[in-house]
Amino acid sequence: MAYDKNLGRPVYEAQEQDHAARGALQAEAVWSAAYSEANIALRLCALALLVIVMSCFIYFPVSALNVFGLTLSLVIITVALLRFIGCGHALLRQPDRSPALKHYPAYTVLVPMRDEANMVRALMCHLSKLDYP
Repeated sequence: MAYDKNLGRPVYEAQEQDHAARGALQAEAVWSAAYSEANIALRLCALALLVIVMSCFIYFPVSALNVFGLTLSLVIITVALLRFIGCGHALLRQPDRSPALKHYPAYTVLVPMRDEANMVRALMCHLSKLDYP
């Protein structure tokens, strides 16, 4: 039991938990409202951008198509260049050579089986062929 100065009376544990739960719900409601407002603002910005782009296509179709084509070309060239750089980096990278150990750690293979009696022989054959490491 605790004493709440705001209420001016003792508060029991169940009331404290209820108060904490209400506070959490209020905090979640505030966060949810802020998220909702940000989401609405983002959607309004996207709608405004869409209206501007569509009006450009209506009033200046040739120029808008030229800008659209140029933008799309730059995106495609950038993606191709990044892929080329990534491939070149993979070719130039030295292979990772793990050190040769005298003793490798033991390992366990767990195979969950249920009602698989006909598969046990083949499974054991294949598991025995594992080459570690």
